[in-house]
Amino acid sequence: MPLPFRFVKMAGGGNDFLLFEADGRALSAGDKRQIAQVCRRGLSAGADGVLLLSQGGASRIRVDYYNADGGLASFCANGTRCAARYAANRRLTSSGDDPVLETGWGPIPAHVQGSEVTLDLPDIAAPGDPISISGVGLPDKGYPIAVGVPHLVVFVEDGLADLPIARVAPRCAATLGCWTAPT
Repeated sequence: MPLPFRFVKMAGGGNDFLLFEADGRALSAGDKRQIAQVCRRGLSAGADGVLLLSQGGASRIRVDYYNADGGLASFCANGTRCAARYAANRRLTSSGDDPVLETGWGPIPAHVQGSEVTLDLPDIAAPGDPISISGVGLPDKGYPIAVGVPHLVVFVEDGLADLPIARVAPRCAATLGCWTAPT
């Protein structure tokens, strides 16, 4: 399924997204390459990711989120907020109520009032055991936590400006986007 020609670009919380009204559950490798191409800044529309919105169950909206590299992610909070606002403005739910978005993390109820969007997120599990981080200028450890997608929380004493982010999360150093640990 090639991406539709029509899309909307939205921004939320410092991230920008391309929203398509299309089912994102069965994309081919070629579709994922197309997502990476359309997200490439300077040569295309440019975005942090793509949101594919389709009809979910029981007046819900299905949201499939793809990172700018074309990889599927289970959740993006800022992207989900944009999807909720888009769904409310376009009245995509049959009930006309605030949308419930079906994400890879689970159903996320949203409350939309004009440009303000809040999400009712599920409970978050306690952080995992600390992970050792080594290197000059790096903290000793970080704490893995899952907030729909994996994150690594690092406590710093002198502020983020002194943290060598390119060494902690090299794949996102340029954009300060999401990072996934290599498997």
